[in-house]
Amino acid sequence: MVKTQDANEQDDVLQTSQLVIDDPDIQTALLKQHNRDTAPADVEGLRVIFLIGGRTQLIEMHEDVDYLVGRFSQDNPRTQYINMNPFGAREDGVSRIHAQLHVDDGQVYLTDLDSTNGTFLNEEQLKSHTITLLKHGDYVTFGRLRLQVLYR
Repeated sequence: MVKTQDANEQDDVLQTSQLVIDDPDIQTALLKQHNRDTAPADVEGLRVIFLIGGRTQLIEMHEDVDYLVGRFSQDNPRTQYINMNPFGAREDGVSRIHAQLHVDDGQVYLTDLDSTNGTFLNEEQLKSHTITLLKHGDYVTFGRLRLQVLYR
């Protein structure tokens, strides 16, 4: 016997496949879900979400701490880094130490660290070693690895 989907199930599948991550309501819902499910109540920090190709990475960032973004291995651990390897960093041209993120007064700042393939903010290439403010919903591209940054 072949199982078929009824009209309601087909509509559900269609609606799910058409989820628009750029929608501010979807972004807010993602932030609330991540904050509720994964954030310890006693930790003071800014919760930043990277949306990368349909996947999410939650990062708990703290004031006045520099976070390196790049390709890092388990053999070479760093205390404050964001490893882009699980997202195809090597294939997409992300440098080993590509950029730096920093939180100051509840705002996230991005600096390209002389990366080989550049860092782009909303399609505009950043100058190396220039600190740039990231806003909620901005698109950042490390080499060719594009992601969206969400925080409140």
